[in-house]
Amino acid sequence: MRGVTLVEQAQRSLLEYLRAALDPEAAAPALPGKEELSALLELAGEQQALLLVLDQLLPILRTVDWAAEMLGPLRQTLRQGVAGQARRTQELEELCRALDQAGLRVLVLKGLACRRLYPKPDLRPSSDEDLLARDADFAAVDEQLRRAGMEAVGTGPGGDLSGPDQRAADRTPSPAFSRRGYAVWRNERLLCSRVSKGGATPLA
Repeated sequence: MRGVTLVEQAQRSLLEYLRAALDPEAAAPALPGKEELSALLELAGEQQALLLVLDQLLPILRTVDWAAEMLGPLRQTLRQGVAGQARRTQELEELCRALDQAGLRVLVLKGLACRRLYPKPDLRPSSDEDLLARDADFAAVDEQLRRAGMEAVGTGPGGDLSGPDQRAADRTPSPAFSRRGYAVWRNERLLCSRVSKGGATPLA
């Protein structure tokens, strides 16, 4: 029977740390060895779960001498990541308030809505956000994004979030706006294979 590879160990450790981060009643994750720790941190970064892992890992690393030199840089990574996400969350909330005050109803998709399911929401980073808007409000929403200091940077892969059977030709590109590398996508379709100017239907 073959042994467990370093990658497999890192994958198992990542699941343990994520379980502990999401479930306060979960067992404390085990301390990884030096080689496994490096692989775990690399994998967590690839999966955008580094902050969640570090929040659980740092208290454990404080108990071992060999990790002393790592603590400072890892703490800084965690602090900077959390502060950056807190700032982006605040900016999105301010943007949504501005849209609401302008009489524009939008629906926040994924990102902010999903982060609120986490015990510590700012440990779940996002580099962009998706907004669902009515067709008739597109121009007004785009103008509010510009007023918020965001710059149009082109289009994304599409606001149509339908399944793989949807033809690529039917997908409608969603405009993107960015500020300091943080993007907001304005979408017109949601979980439908075909929508006829009905992106606003879920908001009615």
